[in-house]
Amino acid sequence: MINNLSLLRLAGSLSSHTAYRHNVIAENIANSDTPGYKARDVSDFSKSIEPRFSEDLRTTRARHMVSSDVRATLKSYPDSFQTTSPNGNSVSIETEMLRMAVNRQDFDRALTTYKSALSILRTSVGRV
Repeated sequence: MINNLSLLRLAGSLSSHTAYRHNVIAENIANSDTPGYKARDVSDFSKSIEPRFSEDLRTTRARHMVSSDVRATLKSYPDSFQTTSPNGNSVSIETEMLRMAVNRQDFDRALTTYKSALSILRTSVGRV
């Protein structure tokens, strides 16, 4: 029963995505002094989810789902903004710290969704 709830599947997918992105960011930081290493990142979660999740969302007001979080700022820089050091390394510790903060927010969002959904399920079953 719980596996069939799309909200819990969506939260699980977001949790898995943030774990993978955390590993990629950690690799970037670990290789920040490696000559020739190119920084990597994972595509946004919104691009990787199934289309049926996004079709279910509906707005009720004009500014209902408008977001002004840090991700918009991070993604607005062109690829040429990243500079490489003289040894060919393109890792910026500041950029990785920003990506880690955004990733933490996404993980917290998934965890909050899990907690809320489980609380609703417990209430509907009669257990508080």
